[in-house]
Amino acid sequence: VRHLLVCDHTVYFKHYFVLRGEAVILKCPSFSHEAFSDLSLNLTWHKNDSKHVISGEDKEQRIQAKGDTLWFLPASLEDTGVYICTQRNSSYCAKVSIRLTVVEKTAAHDISYMQKLFTFTSGKLVCPDLGGFMDKKADLELKWYKDSVPLDEDNKKYIRLKETTSLIIGSVLPEDSGYYTCKTSFTYEGTQYPVTRTILLQTVETEKRNTPVIVYPDQKTTLAVPGYKMIIPCKVFIGLSRHFYTIVVWLANDTYIDMMYKDDRVTVGERQEIVENGENFIEVPLIFDPVREVDFYTDFKCLAQNSDGYQVLPTRVKEEGIDFDCT
Repeated sequence: VRHLLVCDHTVYFKHYFVLRGEAVILKCPSFSHEAFSDLSLNLTWHKNDSKHVISGEDKEQRIQAKGDTLWFLPASLEDTGVYICTQRNSSYCAKVSIRLTVVEKTAAHDISYMQKLFTFTSGKLVCPDLGGFMDKKADLELKWYKDSVPLDEDNKKYIRLKETTSLIIGSVLPEDSGYYTCKTSFTYEGTQYPVTRTILLQTVETEKRNTPVIVYPDQKTTLAVPGYKMIIPCKVFIGLSRHFYTIVVWLANDTYIDMMYKDDRVTVGERQEIVENGENFIEVPLIFDPVREVDFYTDFKCLAQNSDGYQVLPTRVKEEGIDFDCT
């Protein structure tokens, strides 16, 4: 009798956004489970509404699996959905679902990435989510635009850092806020595919540079499936402030998580202190193991506070009906 392993399933908080007709590379996050210490792993990809395993054998296929990455060459509107990567060996199985949204080019502002810079200092914009293309040595000659107008090559206010994904803006002013676009290209098997990211820049007064700002969750609701593990990270931007000056906590119905959930079904994960592009962040995850229906009627909040100010971000967990095959 064939033994069927039941998979641990995590809903990955990462959400990929892309314009129709552009290249996309989804990356399956690595698993750290002790059962995966050997090398006899099998990784597969499939879309949540299909039993069909996506392969990488046919290079003519528009969607191709390449190890722990899934390539769309290019993406179509019908590709929007949840993609599941499964790693298994003889003793353990783990699945992660990753959400992809494909929109028309006219909706680019609807999928913009929020970034913040302080006024009257120099700041750095970063063209986000290019990791997969950097690994494949894509052409990183980025072209930058402000409100759809190419940035003036001779304007000394803007400095492009070659072979990086960064744009330096000297002496940031309030009027520098707005939409910025970075464009590059990815060539595969002789065909060139565009890659575009849109950034919504918000300028922050310099005197507020140490006030904590919650970067995500960036939506008021998080989709979840009852019976499965889920992690919601609260990521807090603290500028140049020292990490230890800021506290970040999760609340459920205005009660501390460890007091609300005596059975440890919902817990707060380890605090991570992060430095990205010279700026400081703190990330504290809220872990559901598993999600239950009662969570859909609970008010969750992330609170970030230091001596310069505080921010509270409420979020709701909403049920999403996805048929996960876990055998």
